Amino acid sequence: MRAAPIPVFDLYGEQSAKLPLDPVHIETIRARSRLHDWIIRPHRHGALHQVFWIRRGGGELTLENETRCFAAPFLFVVPPGTVHGFHFREGTQGHVLTLTAGFLAGQQAVLGPRGRLERISELDGRMLHRGQRRLAQAFRHLHGVFGEASPAREVAGGPARLAGAVLEVLGLLEHALERGGAGSGLPPRPALLVARFRALVDVEFRARGTLPEQARRLGVSATQLTRACRQVTGRSPLELLQDRRMLEAMRLLAHTTLGIGEIAYASGFSDPAYFSRFFAKRAGRPPSSLRRPPDRPAPT
Repeated sequence: MRAAPIPVFDLYGEQSAKLPLDPVHIETIRARSRLHDWIIRPHRHGALHQVFWIRRGGGELTLENETRCFAAPFLFVVPPGTVHGFHFREGTQGHVLTLTAGFLAGQQAVLGPRGRLERISELDGRMLHRGQRRLAQAFRHLHGVFGEASPAREVAGGPARLAGAVLEVLGLLEHALERGGAGSGLPPRPALLVARFRALVDVEFRARGTLPEQARRLGVSATQLTRACRQVTGRSPLELLQDRRMLEAMRLLAHTTLGIGEIAYASGFSDPAYFSRFFAKRAGRPPSSLRRPPDRPAPT
């Protein structure tokens, strides 16, 4: 019997909505986790950015194929498409902020560098220093404004107040990332181009498009795209595409029981034998070595 693929949710545990999501959503950690015995199993979101703020408690974080412990205060940024899960200690307190890519794009002129949520980032108490009190206040304020600005209440000026509260949180977030050593410090134009390329690759990593075709879709030349990728990541566009295919293969190996050949095709490879050689060269071990023993459950 085949294991289910890694679930893709709008909000955890909810089927993808037919109507567009609210551009901003915030809730307490307790609100959703308590319904699932404080366990949020590995999943991902298609086009949603999330920021987790843990002010009390802790637990275990599963990120892609790794599981590790964390403790409050803890700040965690999850870009779209990232497999993540939590096993919170009962009573853990904090908030999770969810923003659509459309909201961030619409606020780009105001956000500037604060809109850079395309990378995984995390900060613990040693990095947050005294800024954790302001973060806690900003998240509480945003949560309150979110409730007041809901369509059902029709509060005058609600959307503007909500956007302002989001900007306050993102400003503190960017300041914390820079102070904690997690800021990129890169010019925004190349970084934005690479973020757009990554978004394209994330959707079409199985396709056989050429580099000039991909660059043309982004409105630049292949040379410009290559230069930006190397400047921002130190890797070529082809290497980033290969990274995405490897990531997909490792996700499927860790979280499904698909056969090696099926995983090869699902990860964008046309030849399972080549896939096995490529994987072994990149990972230093064959794909079969990532399989969990049948009696060992997946981490939660």
